[in-house]
Amino acid sequence: MLVNGQSKAWEATSQQWLNLDSFWHNWAYNRGGITWGRSKDYPPYEQINEQDTLLIELESGTCMMEFWHSRWRRANDVRRWDDAFNTYSACNKVFD
Repeated sequence: MLVNGQSKAWEATSQQWLNLDSFWHNWAYNRGGITWGRSKDYPPYEQINEQDTLLIELESGTCMMEFWHSRWRRANDVRRWDDAFNTYSACNKVFD
């Protein structure tokens, strides 16, 4: 959702609008943190567990990823927060 011209997401726990990066970090923190941190590379497949998370870095930005049903997916494709997440930062280029 756009709030004052910026993409924001409602974070229910804190009852406030957050920018999408802060929303991702807050969501991951509440689940125990980003499993694989922030990286330009995906971790070794044999070490990944279902629902692991990774903030993947591309030249165009970052995208929160979640390992779901045997493959990495954009976290929004699993969680379905809002379609705006799929075009935010590098999320629209993560599978190029």
